[in-house]
Parts: sequence; structure tokens; C-alpha cells
Amino acid sequence: MFGDGNTRNKIVLISKTDFIDFQKCRYTWYMRKVLQVNVPPTENMIKGTSMHNVARSINYLLRSGKLKNLEEVSELISKLELEEDIRFGIENFLRYLEYRNSNDAPYIPKIIEERIEYDVGDGYKVVGIPDVVYFDPRTNFWEVVEYKKSVYRDEEDILLEAMFYGYILEKARRVRVEKVSFVSFDSGHTRSKEYSAGEVERKIFDMVSFLDKMDFEPSPSEDVCRICIFRKYCPYSKG
Repeated sequence: MFGDGNTRNKIVLISKTDFIDFQKCRYTWYMRKVLQVNVPPTENMIKGTSMHNVARSINYLLRSGKLKNLEEVSELISKLELEEDIRFGIENFLRYLEYRNSNDAPYIPKIIEERIEYDVGDGYKVVGIPDVVYFDPRTNFWEVVEYKKSVYRDEEDILLEAMFYGYILEKARRVRVEKVSFVSFDSGHTRSKEYSAGEVERKIFDMVSFLDKMDFEPSPSEDVCRICIFRKYCPYSKG
């Protein structure tokens, strides 16, 4: 039904991308999981991956204590040989860390790209690798933060991605997530939202119900298809 690469021990795995795309158009699951359409990465995706890689390395150095403060982060970035637009994105990342620090928020993450998963029953698991998760020992609260190269889709959809991770984190690690956030490498724009388990849980179990019924009805529109990676391959595309 879903292809060998999309199951493990007969458990269907639902990733963040699967979940978010499914909210807009259920046919994306059919394209990705059933037809197994592979879409080559765009130049924008490749540059976004490069920015993620640099940010991840900096976060590891901060967490290990090899970088002791943000001044040392700035000095390191100045010495890196980076393409101009990637350097610009990483400098925005540094400004984000400085913003957190100036607002008395943790800027050294507790979790960096760790795989988390949770069994939602009936042969399904939600899985994810959040970019970073911060922990504030003063409040015992956790915050999930997503890195984005650019804000190319509705901000609520991006925050829903972080909500998806927050749900798995709360269930799998038994912690209390307070809020979710994202930051854009390209613009430095950031936005946060109070975490709410109810909405994302309902969407997850609605998705499982549709998958059980093999309901992959397409929902094409110019806005949805414009940002869909399958628009060039989908017979219903309006993009």
C-alpha cells in the first residue's frame, strides 16, 4: 500500500512533511508513498540544507562548550568560507541567537536534530527530527524551533510543523512544551506561538482515518499547487 521504504515492521511512518502536505492535499501522500515520485532538490533546497548544516555545527559547538559565548560564534562565522547568500543566512541565524540572549531566553539548545517518534496506534507512528529544542530550567518549559531558508508558505503552516514536533516530543519524552517558533535564514524573521496539543492531535488522527480508508482525494488550487513539490508531476495540478 505504501511501499517498503515508508514502513518499518509493518508500521506506517508519518513524517512532518507527510503531515503538512496532507493538510493541504491528500493526494500528496499518494504521489510520495504509493507512486513514490522522487523530486530532485532545487537550488533553493540545496542552499537551505547548507545553512542548516552550518547552524547545526554551531549549535553542537555551543552545547559542548567549545564555543563559550556568542562573541566566539561571531568570530567563527567571520572565518568561515561561505557563499555570500549562505553567509548572509548564517549571520541572520547569529542575530536570532543574540535576540534570544537579549530577551533572557536560552540560546543553547538541549536537543539538536534528534529523531523522535510516537506510536499513534493502528499501525501508525509519527516521526520527526526537529531542528532544535530549547529547555528553560527556570520554568521547566520546552520550546521547539524550526529553521527555514525562507518563508515561502503561510506562517501558520510553518508553525504547525513545529506543533507536530512538539506533539511527538511531549508524548515520547513526557515533557511540557510551552511554545513553538520558526526563524528564517533569508530574512531573519521569527515568529512564535503558544503550543496547543489539541489541534495537532486532531489533525494527526484525522489523517490516520483518511489513510485507513485510502482516501487520497486531491484538493488542487492555484495557491496549494504553487508550493507543492509534485506540481510538475501531478495530473491534477493547477500550478
